[in-house]
Amino acid sequence: MDEEAVRTLLAEGNIDGLVQHCTDIELDEKSSPKGVAPGNVYLVLLLAHLIQHDLSSARFLWKRIPQSVKQECPELIAAWQIGQALWKGISPRDALTAYSWNPLATALVAELKEAIVTRAFKKMTKAYATVDMDTVLRSTGMSEAECIKHATTVMQWEYDAQARAFTVKREEEGTDSKATGAATLLTDSGLAALTETVVALEA
Repeated sequence: MDEEAVRTLLAEGNIDGLVQHCTDIELDEKSSPKGVAPGNVYLVLLLAHLIQHDLSSARFLWKRIPQSVKQECPELIAAWQIGQALWKGISPRDALTAYSWNPLATALVAELKEAIVTRAFKKMTKAYATVDMDTVLRSTGMSEAECIKHATTVMQWEYDAQARAFTVKREEEGTDSKATGAATLLTDSGLAALTETVVALEA
């Protein structure tokens, strides 16, 4: 595997390209005799699916990786433990921190952590007005100190230490063209024009 190509795609945030790169290697008979790719290819592909939160593809990939490859690449098993945590909806923190990853996998796992945190906070912002610490810990895989820091500084949530709960700051809804059009329509002149149109249609 061309690690430099993987790092470049990762730096560009091109996870789709990363998935395609690994898939091409798996389908290349020279790189993957009899359709079996090297363990590091499956590792990158598995972590890429998890970064995308494509748990179905990650699960399907895990099932098709030969057992012999899994045994030769312990990092694959460690990566799948992260996938299992995400699949079950439990905190991935232990799985994320339980293994000493190789340098390339370390970069991918760092990207995965960021993706998990970003996705979790976005989801909680939409779902909650207040949310307890345990829910945030379970959703993000962060430590309690990390949760407080990220929530209060990045998300600008308020934290009640006594209640161990956050007050969620809702994202301000942007004004899109449809909303602008509706607002224009409901001005006095717009409302009058609408009334005339309705009357004409009913006549």
